[in-house]
Amino acid sequence: MPYGLRNGVTTTVAGMYTFDVVAIDAGGESGSAPVTITVTPLSAVKLFLSASPATLVAGAVSTITVSATDQYDNVVPTANGSVVLFADNGGAFGATLLTLVSGTQTTTLTKSSAGVVHVAAAAVSDALMPAEINVTFTSPDVTDVSVTQIAA
Repeated sequence: MPYGLRNGVTTTVAGMYTFDVVAIDAGGESGSAPVTITVTPLSAVKLFLSASPATLVAGAVSTITVSATDQYDNVVPTANGSVVLFADNGGAFGATLLTLVSGTQTTTLTKSSAGVVHVAAAAVSDALMPAEINVTFTSPDVTDVSVTQIAA
């Protein structure tokens, strides 16, 4: 196939990629060389939330991460706006107003009793789509019960 690509390459994942490019001339002679390209994120269009862990024992701490992402879910490192977090059902954040640094920021979430906490994030001034996740707090397992008899 003269003057064209034999194998096309498409990616939407930001990062650095190295390819071996092979050229064959009309006489059948060939040559190759590595070519490195960098795919950068597009503009931020939405927020993304994650919780680690997403299921935990009541009273424990989950780390909540909020990121500004492009349409392909790549974190946009130039996004440095403010984000406000909301939680229901007794969830408590370490901080509710976050400023993104290189497109990402974290806080903590706790809950003293079992239940599901619905977490939502909204950009304060940027027109980014909001994000939502659920974090489940479970009852502590009762695995070590001891009974002591008190003498009368």
